[in-house]
Amino acid sequence: MKLNLSPLLSWAVWLLSAWTGVAQGLFVPSSMTSHGTQSCLQKIQALQQPLRILYVAAHPDDENTRLLAYFSKGQNADVRYLSLTHGEGGQNLMGPDVGPALGAIRTQELYAARRVDGAQQLFGPCADFGYSKSAEETWTKWNAQATTAEMVGVIRSFQPHVVITRFSPDPAATHGHHTASAQAALWAVDSAQLSGYKPSLGKPWKVTQTVWNTSSWFFASGKMDTTALRWVDVGEWHPEVGQSFGEIAAASRSMHKSQGFGSAATRGKQKEYFQLLRGDWPAQGAFVQPPLGERLPLPIFTALSDAAKALKTGDAETALLKTEWAYAKWSQLPNRPAHESREFADLLTALWGVQWEVRGPLYAVKNQTIEVTWKGLARVSGVQCTLGSRSWSIPKDVLGTETFSLSLGSNSDSLQISRGSIHLTMPLDVFFAEVDPLEGERYTKTLIKPLYTVDLEADKLCYELNNPPVITATLSSSDGKAVGNGFLVIQWVERTFPGGPFVYPTKKDSVRISSDKTQFSQSLGLVLGNLPAGYAEVAVSFVSSNGERYDQSWNELNYRHLPRIGYPTPAQTQFAVLPYLPPPLTVGVLSGSGDAAAEALRSLGHRVVELAPDAAHTLNYNDMDALVIGVRAANVHRDVWSSWETVAINMAESGKTVLIQYQTTADLPESFLRPIGFALGRSRVTDEEAPIKVVQANRSYFRYPFALNESTWAGWTQERSLYHAEMKGTQGRSLLSSHDPGEADHPGLLVEYPVGKGRIVYCGLALFRQWPAGVPGSFELLANLVHPIETTKP
Repeated sequence: MKLNLSPLLSWAVWLLSAWTGVAQGLFVPSSMTSHGTQSCLQKIQALQQPLRILYVAAHPDDENTRLLAYFSKGQNADVRYLSLTHGEGGQNLMGPDVGPALGAIRTQELYAARRVDGAQQLFGPCADFGYSKSAEETWTKWNAQATTAEMVGVIRSFQPHVVITRFSPDPAATHGHHTASAQAALWAVDSAQLSGYKPSLGKPWKVTQTVWNTSSWFFASGKMDTTALRWVDVGEWHPEVGQSFGEIAAASRSMHKSQGFGSAATRGKQKEYFQLLRGDWPAQGAFVQPPLGERLPLPIFTALSDAAKALKTGDAETALLKTEWAYAKWSQLPNRPAHESREFADLLTALWGVQWEVRGPLYAVKNQTIEVTWKGLARVSGVQCTLGSRSWSIPKDVLGTETFSLSLGSNSDSLQISRGSIHLTMPLDVFFAEVDPLEGERYTKTLIKPLYTVDLEADKLCYELNNPPVITATLSSSDGKAVGNGFLVIQWVERTFPGGPFVYPTKKDSVRISSDKTQFSQSLGLVLGNLPAGYAEVAVSFVSSNGERYDQSWNELNYRHLPRIGYPTPAQTQFAVLPYLPPPLTVGVLSGSGDAAAEALRSLGHRVVELAPDAAHTLNYNDMDALVIGVRAANVHRDVWSSWETVAINMAESGKTVLIQYQTTADLPESFLRPIGFALGRSRVTDEEAPIKVVQANRSYFRYPFALNESTWAGWTQERSLYHAEMKGTQGRSLLSSHDPGEADHPGLLVEYPVGKGRIVYCGLALFRQWPAGVPGSFELLANLVHPIETTKP
């Protein structure tokens, strides 16, 4: 099936703009952070520094954290990282959650990284998907006009002096998303300065410089000509922070835990190079430096300098008075930027020593009233807090509390912190607080749930023809009240693939829901009737008695390095319908990264034995018909892989089948499958509709239990295959080949290695993406691959 970006895009947009339920990272809320002299000095310098920098790339973890730390903490510039996607198309090395769930995780890891390196985080409108070999391919799935327009809005609002791309806009041997991100940045830079381009996005803004943050990594030879390049040294030690930018960057990059990006700190000189894409180089250095007076009028700038001098000599009272005077003058200026208001508020509350938090429940429903408790203190006297018509004093050096009712989700979610004639508007964030026995105090921003959610549960990923699935739909109310009257509306679409896909008309049914005062949720079994062999998608919504429609499921994640995460997705599920199920087997599964192999095998009717990574030495595999090694298992379980390799070879020698799904070259054990002559490459087929050529048509893999044909390869999603086996000098037999347009055939998609009486099969096909998407051919192929040799039909 073609990649459907709509659910991913709508989820990403909602995540960014509408949903206030996403937690902001395992951290102490900024309003509760105490600030010393050095922190206040840095806030003053940041207010005085006019330089604004926008860094652009495609994914979470693409950003150069050394450079972000250098600009933010070293130059006190306002630097922001714009990731065009939320990273939902990648893999998760920490658990099984992929797709939108992974996007939510990687979003929070980006926020956590920015809290370390000091930059701010922005997101673009693009849905992450698989791998793309070229920008041209990427732009067939991303909307170039919409992406450019959104980035123009960012540029006109933020008004950066410098835009930095992580990747080259010219075609290169890198991810197509990477190249496309740089191309989009140039389109946006060029369009943002045009008065005739979408005036609704703001006043035109001309970016002074646009550069590519290049390095030898981007060149096949590992060498690059630096003659026309400029550079900065990001390896400096920051005396005020007490760390080098390399140390800060490593801690920041290590927040990308779901990608396995724990990083060692770099120390000493470290050059970052830049190639000019738009504009001119300054007379000296790499970047334009706008005059300090560009941002603040001289009297305000001078007052802040005096405040800094007072802080350095320990005169906190003078520093406070000078800063309050500067803010009073600044507040009289016309067209004050919103980000300056936030920076002044951060500085003043730091100097006042104000700390506050608003605690509430873990869940709330938008626009419905909850009870919250405000706690706060100040280090100076005369500080007031105001919320609507309610006002109270913030005690000096004593923690004060106030309990009141609040409605979340409205535009009035803010409070005011005041001292004398200064009134600062602050965001009103409500947090649920708990104590984790390992992590300590753990804050989660209160999760905003829809009034009603509909959660679907299908017990399998595939079903047998004439054995209709029973799907459980659970309707739940989120406000603590019983489920109301209404209708549960069921819609389903059926697709068959021979010569297809053929899309049947959408079918509908409905079930009346009657209110029961004792039930906060109701579960119903939905029987769809007989479905044709192929692919089916079911969507369910609840229409209340007043006509309002609720069509979202609620999902939660609990990763200990992050707060609790909750997010809605469309209430729908998809699955495959097979003409029959294969004879049942007993299959051992060593899971890897984000791999649904165990679930797929169970759906086929097999008995699955899930194997722990440390179980190789004591494993009794005599009762197993086959062993399946999960995606990236050798990478994830590198420390114990040698034991599993021994198990795999021994099982194959005894006459059994071992199926190994794709592994990556990064962190692959050097001895990986060397005894059978295996070598891993990096080639891949990204076109999900690329033709498949059966090289060994007489092999049992293509005839039993399922007779595979062209429809087997129909309807695939995101990509065909990745990390193929190298076939030069190998002992293996290639079973399938394929290629992207304009390329030669890749023969290593599916390779059989005879071992003793049995076989080891390496599968580079992207089955892990197909099973959750309900692609029928992916289940048929899996059934054939694990089938025992001795019962194979001729």
